[in-house]
Amino acid sequence: DANGILNVSAKDKSTGKAQSVTVRSSGGLSDSDIERMVNEAEASKEGDQKRREMIDLKNEADQAIYNTEKQVQEHSAKIPQDIKDRINGDITALNESITTEDNDKIREALERLKNSSMEIGKAIYSQQGSDSSAQPEEEPVQEEHKEEPKEEKKEEKKE
Repeated sequence: DANGILNVSAKDKSTGKAQSVTVRSSGGLSDSDIERMVNEAEASKEGDQKRREMIDLKNEADQAIYNTEKQVQEHSAKIPQDIKDRINGDITALNESITTEDNDKIREALERLKNSSMEIGKAIYSQQGSDSSAQPEEEPVQEEHKEEPKEEKKEEKKE
């Protein structure tokens, strides 16, 4: 039943003898044990939440480092050396802040890396803009396209 107790009874029809057995849970928790466990879970909830936040922040930082290094490698020729040096310094600072396990330091270093990695895009697009302005613009080729009405085609097939 609901209390974790099982009642079993059996009756032999030919002899009329009846027997019953009651099975009780010996491994059940008492109310005080349950209350103690709930209190422990509540007490560790805040620590678990902080640990989760730290792990998420470290993952975000690792991802930012990976993406930035990949961009620098792919577009190395288009990025000025001073921007590369600044980005490499920010990557080093972020890696060092990850080892401190201080959320504020990690966030600060992550923001610096994000801001300096935006310089990659600016350098690439400014170089592409100067390349395209040096070349004369070609006029787009327009193609004439005539579309026949679909209704006429259907009528031809019917005949």
